[in-house]
Amino acid sequence: EGHTQQVDEETMYLKQVSKKAKNVLEVGFNGGHSAETMLQSSDTSFIVSVDIGFHHYVEFGYYFLKKKYKNRIKLFIGNSKEVLPQLVESNRKFDLIFIDGGHDYDVVKSDLSNAIKLSDSNTLIIVDDVYYPTSKDSEAYFDSHNHGPTKAWLELIKEQKITEVDYVRFVTNNTNLRSLVAGKLKQ
Repeated sequence: EGHTQQVDEETMYLKQVSKKAKNVLEVGFNGGHSAETMLQSSDTSFIVSVDIGFHHYVEFGYYFLKKKYKNRIKLFIGNSKEVLPQLVESNRKFDLIFIDGGHDYDVVKSDLSNAIKLSDSNTLIIVDDVYYPTSKDSEAYFDSHNHGPTKAWLELIKEQKITEVDYVRFVTNNTNLRSLVAGKLKQ
């Protein structure tokens, strides 16, 4: 399992985009690294995180962040396909949505579909691990880890539901490809 704090440039990117976000939705809490980065960047942000809770350390990470940042974070343990529709029913909108949960195509597609319903015209939606290979890349790099997020994202662009505003590919010291995209609802 990787996390965003393994790559300094990715951490800095998340800090920058979350500085002014008051209400943040994170899909894929894992150990809480991204949530911590976003909580550090603003004293007034509130983060709602969703995680399937597979790993034993999810609750330890949440306990640590809850103790450090008090009532500025709420974690829902459950499948995002079930939890996100409940948030949609509450008519809540978020300033920033960061999707870094399941990487299977159907999971990412569902997360993005719900993210659109939880967005307004100012919401920035970020999806981790969307990857556009270059001619220099080996096909071996573009695996299932990147395939689901990339396919789901490109479909939304093709369907004209979202406008891509940023794509960042991070340089790492290993062969793990790290990249993300950001977009807003198509106007």
